[in-house]
Amino acid sequence: MVLIVLVLGIFWLTGCMSQEEEAIQGKWANGNAHFWAEWNFNGGSYTYFYDNGFTSIYETGYYSIIQSSKDYIDLELFNRQGGVREMMDERVEMRISFEDGGGIEIKGNTYVQVAESSLWALDTAEAP
Repeated sequence: MVLIVLVLGIFWLTGCMSQEEEAIQGKWANGNAHFWAEWNFNGGSYTYFYDNGFTSIYETGYYSIIQSSKDYIDLELFNRQGGVREMMDERVEMRISFEDGGGIEIKGNTYVQVAESSLWALDTAEAP
């Protein structure tokens, strides 16, 4: 009986997300009439899309949390596919900083959470 409770407890603990990981779940967009970039985090997996009218990049993979605090979360991206082949490393580290207005900063760019992939959704998300 104790073994069953212990095993169930381990599964329950590993299934829990930290507050920082929960905060990044969903679609995050940055763009205007000239380009569109989007990150989508979904419980351990991610997708990244970028399009500027000339170049399109689509990358998928998985992430694990290296460390986190109330201001940021450091991720390791792995099993990456797609992207720019010349720039693809098997694993990369990336910091996501939480901004006061509810957005996040990734690689020096501010992203806001959107429900769908469109400039209209981005404008709506940024509206006061």
